[in-house]
Amino acid sequence: MPVSGSHSRWEGSGRVSTASESFNSTLEFELLSRRRFATKAEARREVAAFIDRYNRVRRHSTCEMKSPVEYEAILALRANDETETADAA
Repeated sequence: MPVSGSHSRWEGSGRVSTASESFNSTLEFELLSRRRFATKAEARREVAAFIDRYNRVRRHSTCEMKSPVEYEAILALRANDETETADAA
């Protein structure tokens, strides 16, 4: 199952997300290039499981080596702390 590059109509306009391109590259390298799927349903299940692991478990260097879900919670706490500090001043 070959994977081609992005064919967005916005390609080259600055709207192509570097993060999504990075994710697609990771998906291709870590899952698609190593597996053959018997059916589209099997491929969909495996890709969904990969995305779940990618967001909930896999650590990212851009997220202080936390998973995106964990990092988002940390950012929410930081924002709350900053709001409380500003309100106290």
